[in-house]
Amino acid sequence: MNYPDLNTDWLITGEGEMLRPSVVQNNQSGDNINGNSVNISKSETEKLLEVINSFNEMIRKKDEQINRLLTIIENNK
Repeated sequence: MNYPDLNTDWLITGEGEMLRPSVVQNNQSGDNINGNSVNISKSETEKLLEVINSFNEMIRKKDEQINRLLTIIENNK
């Protein structure tokens, strides 16, 4: 029977963790997650950055609105 999660170093020496970690990050093209390579292209990265930037702009506008409302509330006290 095969036990891929068993740490062979632990089995032989008794040192370290009994089970291997479930996430291994060891390849240069992306994170190796549970044995699956994850690759993200430059265009996908650029799209994600655009989305992040648009969300940051929305948050900035909401922060401005909140600050204006707080000022109105403070002035009406």
